[in-house]
Amino acid sequence: MTTPITRATIIKKAVFDLFKAQAVPAGLLIAPTGPGGDVALAPVDVRYGWKSDIGPVAVYGGGWRFEQEDYTAEGPGLLVREVIRFSINVRVQVRPACAVEDTDAIANTVCVGLASVLKAHPEPYPGYRVDGFPGGLGDYENTDDETVSRYAFELRLHGQLTWGG
Repeated sequence: MTTPITRATIIKKAVFDLFKAQAVPAGLLIAPTGPGGDVALAPVDVRYGWKSDIGPVAVYGGGWRFEQEDYTAEGPGLLVREVIRFSINVRVQVRPACAVEDTDAIANTVCVGLASVLKAHPEPYPGYRVDGFPGGLGDYENTDDETVSRYAFELRLHGQLTWGG
């Protein structure tokens, strides 16, 4: 098989497959608490990308980018160091509406689980290592009907490849 110009989508899939395989052992099966003390177990819905039928507690991938630098002077693509970055999104939706602090607490619990998985598996694809989370952002929406917290983190990994051929 010919190596593609970048392994970005291959690495992204490997990370989300790892999240799926490790969801329960990492403690990603959580119990969101709604208004009035109602507790409902909600497994985390882990997906490679967004889809409208996503569950109330979800982790899904977003966009990606890569940078490469040649290791050798013999020609482009012969051996390159590749840095890949892609978005990991955490979304928590609770109905009926509750305090934003409650949905943020659930999202934080999911984030701890994701970080635990990556710490235990720092090389989610052969030759590609996790560097960490160089940035991210969070936001929320609170209406009369629901409360939604959304976090987006950029995951950075690095590895080597030879493309073409």
